[in-house]
Amino acid sequence: RLPRSLRSLAMTIYISTTTMYISAMTIYISTMTMYVSAMTMYVSAMTMYVSAMTLELSTMIFAKQLWNEAYLSIVLLILAQVSRKDTVRLNTGFSAVESEVSTQKYPSLSN
Repeated sequence: RLPRSLRSLAMTIYISTTTMYISAMTIYISTMTMYVSAMTMYVSAMTMYVSAMTLELSTMIFAKQLWNEAYLSIVLLILAQVSRKDTVRLNTGFSAVESEVSTQKYPSLSN
């Protein structure tokens, strides 16, 4: 059996070692907490980035739709201008039945 002074010294060393271990674990837990906070901020930043990219993509799609509609409007406007030429009458084969008003209205286009 160890003398009382050695047992007391061993107990003091044990308590000191345990206290240092608890301090080290506290530091480790603090470090992990900061790491988790950093990862949470990273995930938040990535979420905002994805939201920004989604918004930009939506804006681009909307702009493309507007461009397509504007382009279609221009094409239709041009076609409308082109189609405003003099009316051409179709030869239906019933020229004998043609009304006198029609021939007066379109004299050069009569069949």
